[in-house]
Amino acid sequence: MGVKKPETGAFEAVFAARNINPEHWLYIDDRESNLQAASDYGVEKTILYTQAARLRKDLAACGVLGKS
Repeated sequence: MGVKKPETGAFEAVFAARNINPEHWLYIDDRESNLQAASDYGVEKTILYTQAARLRKDLAACGVLGKS
């Protein structure tokens, strides 16, 4: 691809190759710079990964997981 995170071109290459609309995507990363790049590209939902328990709560809040 010739690009890497956090360059927005990395997201553009992946979404274009997979024919994915970034507005309907949830992106999870442990680096805020990567989340910002995804957001700059058009990803509306991002989650900063810090620990598994927090990720489960964040996914439940987004409707991806049932609330536990």
